[in-house]
Amino acid sequence: MAIGGVVVADRDIVVGDSNGVVVVPAAEGDSVLAAAQALAELESKQLG
Repeated sequence: MAIGGVVVADRDIVVGDSNGVVVVPAAEGDSVLAAAQALAELESKQLG
């Protein structure tokens, strides 16, 4: 299947909101999650 010209495979992660859609290949899910959590923690500390 393809969405907007991006091929989406079985088990890929698809997330969307009013700003757009992102497709994360299943093999990269753990590393993307870890990076997102680290970014959220950093932003939380900066916003206090």
